[in-house]
Formats: sequence, structure tokens, C-alpha cells
Amino acid sequence: MTEALGPALGLADLPPGNRLYLLACGTSSDPSMVWGTEAELGPILEEARRRNRHGEFLLTPVHFLVKAVERAMADHPEINRRILRGRVRPYAGRHLILSTQKRDGTAGIVKLEDVQEMDVEAIGRAIWSQLLAERAGGGLGDRVLVRRRYPVFRLLGPRISGALFRGVMGWMDRRGGALGGLGLGPGAPVLVNYLGGRGMPPMRSFVPSRLPLGRALTSITVGAPEERAVVRDGKIESRWMAPLHVRSDHRLVDGIQLGRFTASLASHLEHPERL
Repeated sequence: MTEALGPALGLADLPPGNRLYLLACGTSSDPSMVWGTEAELGPILEEARRRNRHGEFLLTPVHFLVKAVERAMADHPEINRRILRGRVRPYAGRHLILSTQKRDGTAGIVKLEDVQEMDVEAIGRAIWSQLLAERAGGGLGDRVLVRRRYPVFRLLGPRISGALFRGVMGWMDRRGGALGGLGLGPGAPVLVNYLGGRGMPPMRSFVPSRLPLGRALTSITVGAPEERAVVRDGKIESRWMAPLHVRSDHRLVDGIQLGRFTASLASHLEHPERL
């Protein structure tokens, strides 16, 4: 299965800064950029409560966050790209990876494909169904960790199995095909991480990491909302504000593009009635 990617962009099609980092990716340069800001989550919390009064299942801020990310990707298509064999390739659809936590405290992964065709309710339904599959031991996280599906990794030991796993992942990633054997499907350019669950402390600083794949070059992290005093139209008001950190790759975007994407995402988060 081959990823649905558009034709590769020529070097002349890229801004000078992106071109520089693309050509220098084999050196010690680090193309990572992180933009930290905050967004108002009060409207999302209120919208979730309103819909949950008559909904079939529980909607959470995560479901609105995923849709807001997709809308921001539509506003800024330069985010919806990946690096393949040293070339920038756009995705045909808008796919996302959502980081989750299972009941035993271990990490889980939810993959959402063609989110542009889903509303918030459809996103919630897809996420809950995959989380239930994770609890049953058949979810994506278990396939990525390969403990049950590939017992040979246990026999080889952590050092050899780790090197073999990294080699296989890198080879599959470079050839551009779907990682169907590992359950990763056609790939996704954005990782979404919501760290605003119950018991999470306030987030004062955060540096998002990058998945060990060449696909998810952008990661979005939202921390726990806090009720704080903010100034709106010259008046001091109480609002629920949450930290928002966006990490991306300088080979895809420059600082201005990253800032505009972050502003677009924050705007969609603050107006959930549009989602």
C-alpha cells in the first residue's frame, strides 16, 4: 500500500530557509522549531457540556482539539506534508495521530485518517472505538510495541531487537509505503497530545519531542486549562486558559508560517461552534 502523496515539490518551490534545512538534513543541524502560546478552552468545555446533555457518548476537549487541528491544517496546507527521500511531498488527505494513555498507565496511539470528512461526533466515535480496542489488547499501540505480535523481539534481547526495530522502521519510512505490518497505515504528518486530563499540574514550559518516524514532523501539545484573569476589550475577565505548544520542522515551514498556523489553531479552539 502506497501513501496518497502528491508530486514532490521542486527546490525552487520552497522558500530559502526551508530549502537550506532540507539540504542540510544530513548534517548536525536541528530543523526543529517550537512555538509556545496559550488558547482559551472555556468555550470548548462549555460546548462539550452542551452536546453531552443529549449525546450518545461522552465528548471531551480532545475531540474538539483534533477537529481544530484539522481545520488549521486546511488553513495552512504547508503543515500537511512530509519529507520523503529528501523531497517535500504533500498528503492527499488530512491524517492525525493522537497520543493516549491506557488504563495501566502505558502509552497508546490512535490513528485518524481523512479527518476532513469527520465532524466532532465522528471523531469522538472513532477515538472511543480505538481506545476500547486498546483495552482488549488489539489496538495500534500494542502493534507498534510489537511485544505480542512479534515475539522474536523478546528472544533477541533489548539491544539487538531495538537496533533491528529502528532499522525496519527507518527502511519502511524511507521507501514511502504504508507500515501496515506495524499498524501505522498510510502515515500522518501531525501528532496531537492533550495533557490536560485530571490530576495534571499546570504547564509552565514544555518541549514537544518528535516521533522516531519521518512522517509526523509536527506535534501539537495542549496542557491543562487554568482559570485566570485576562484582559478582553479593556476589561479584566475570568477565562479558562491552556498552554499550547506547536513543534514543527524548518524544512516544511518557517517561523512566520508556524506562527500563523498556531494562531489559526488557537482561533479554532476558541470558537468550537464552527467545528
